[in-house]
Amino acid sequence: MRIESELRVCGDCLQYLANGPAELEAEAVARIEAGTAKQGGDIVLGGLESEADADGGLGFSWHACELCESQLGGDRYAAAVLVPESDDSDLCQRSGELEGGRAYSGE
Repeated sequence: MRIESELRVCGDCLQYLANGPAELEAEAVARIEAGTAKQGGDIVLGGLESEADADGGLGFSWHACELCESQLGGDRYAAAVLVPESDDSDLCQRSGELEGGRAYSGE
């Protein structure tokens, strides 16, 4: 996997990425899932280490969240979009790791 891009995300997105949608309102979950689909990769917390504090915080911002596009001001947190390297799928198949929910059999 490689980092495709780094994002500055809001508190709702932080909570979603860390804990899932359980504690969020349906409208926020829909915005986050739409933003996640646009990114085209797996989104994980972290990245932007040169700008982030020890907790991954980037400080207060009036700029829109780069994942859910919320226009509300607030603290922003570092996240990264991961995409497979061109040879990642071959490596997974050769090593017998899980593919599609079951072990790859080579067939």
